[in-house]
Amino acid sequence: DGFGNADDAKISGAGITDDAAIHSRIASVVIRGQAFGTSGAGDHFGIVAQEIVALSIGAVKFPLAARPFNDDLGASNPLFLIGPTGDLRVHEVAE
Repeated sequence: DGFGNADDAKISGAGITDDAAIHSRIASVVIRGQAFGTSGAGDHFGIVAQEIVALSIGAVKFPLAARPFNDDLGASNPLFLIGPTGDLRVHEVAE
């Protein structure tokens, strides 16, 4: 049902290590223009990892906290929703 919602989780399964010292990390996302999401109902999109270090869209640099697992203040937090449609979200998933 898409990324950027409450179902997001750490990837696990065959061939995936469960070493707690290893986590998914996006060093930087730069969108020079705009990001909106879609007007379609029931879809979700996200920039999702256990740690997102830096994100900027247009002239806006998002205030992400240092370290993994701590930038998910809920889908209603406007700092983590991107665009007017509410279906594009920044989401650091739990360990």
